[in-house]
Amino acid sequence: MTDQREGMVSVCLPVRNEERYLAECLDALLRQDCAPDDYEIVVADGRSTDLTPDILRRYAASSPVPLSVVDNPGVGVASGRNAAIRAARGEYIAFVEGHAVVPPGFVRDVRRLFADTGALCLGRCVMQDIAGDTPFQRATGRVRASRIGRNPHSLRFGRRLEGWVDPTTVATVYRREVFARFGLFDESFTTNEDVEFNWRLAQAGVKAYQSPALTYQLHPRATWLGLLRQMYRYGHGKARFIRKHPRAMRLAYAAPTLLLLAAAGLTAATFWRPWAGLPLLLGAALGTLTSGGRISPRALAVRAGMVVGFGAGFVSGATCSARSVAPGRAPRARDGLEVGRRV
Repeated sequence: MTDQREGMVSVCLPVRNEERYLAECLDALLRQDCAPDDYEIVVADGRSTDLTPDILRRYAASSPVPLSVVDNPGVGVASGRNAAIRAARGEYIAFVEGHAVVPPGFVRDVRRLFADTGALCLGRCVMQDIAGDTPFQRATGRVRASRIGRNPHSLRFGRRLEGWVDPTTVATVYRREVFARFGLFDESFTTNEDVEFNWRLAQAGVKAYQSPALTYQLHPRATWLGLLRQMYRYGHGKARFIRKHPRAMRLAYAAPTLLLLAAAGLTAATFWRPWAGLPLLLGAALGTLTSGGRISPRALAVRAGMVVGFGAGFVSGATCSARSVAPGRAPRARDGLEVGRRV
């Protein structure tokens, strides 16, 4: 890790093939209402094959804020996070997605909240309601903000809490010392690497301070198949997380799988008893009522994609070979400094 600059916020973006939204993300980060030397932007590029490298070169050459690009040969988000941490100079490390739009006061509020609370980590809230997104994306955002559209244990979507919370689902901004004390992200995880890391913090007694001030926007997946693939990866990663930390198991994690099996059973039953599918239809209609107070075909499609994707992924992660889910050692902060090489 590089020498620390006291009070600086390192905004770290692990990205891969983010050409669609990356410029918008960087523009928002460059519009912060604070001094340019209060923060830096560190982008860990996972060997992108689209126009992402060209966009990064253009912004790095003209940015008034220190903006560096580091190589992420591991490609995944976990290795990208670790590469960015090793290259970061700030006292505070804030992770932001390459398809996010942060408010102008984001950096200022990170600095203020750490100073006011003394927290080791901060939690953020996420909304998915960006003007200009497609109707499917807007429907996804409404579903994710509804009670039925999110894990009841998650504090990330649709809630704007102020106070001390369990860091597992929300922590995304950290004091740099956290990584020296607890290690880095487990690179054997392709998703849920943040949940796994935050679980380790929670088991050590660390709390996160969550504030609506750190609310920002995310672009949802643009297509149903994209959402399906995303939720499959989430379900697979959640199952791997449970296999590494069995005590973290919650009934809600298995709920999509149970719903998927129930839906399959009821659908099969309708071939023999047409009325048997009535509970499935009523449940689907009830679920869609949470989006805009009306039954929405798009909302129904979003929920179906979430349940089918996550449920199938969870089964895959729970039943794959033990070797493929070997926990893997979470790297220490001083390991592999060359991975954070600036390019």
